[in-house]
Amino acid sequence: MESTIFNIIDMILKALGIEQNPVAFIGLFGLIMARLVPAINYTPFFGGQTVNGRTKIALSVALSFLLYPAMVTVIPSEQIPTKFLTLVLLMIKEAVVGFT
Repeated sequence: MESTIFNIIDMILKALGIEQNPVAFIGLFGLIMARLVPAINYTPFFGGQTVNGRTKIALSVALSFLLYPAMVTVIPSEQIPTKFLTLVLLMIKEAVVGFT
């Protein structure tokens, strides 16, 4: 089951022109999202009930897709963590940076 999901993700990534390991893609995309979601959520003009949650998440996903190519060129895929605990701790760090 797990390999089937990664094969589907790999096919989607190749269709989008992204030649990266699916695990590394998900890790880097998750780190970008972990920083953007709190930053967008607590931005004054997006905060409160002014903009609904779906719009904030959609904006975060769109910005993550736009920032992804720049991040791939800066961070080699060998340096992207693949272990769960390391990735979760880095996501917490990125969320704290996004909150600030």
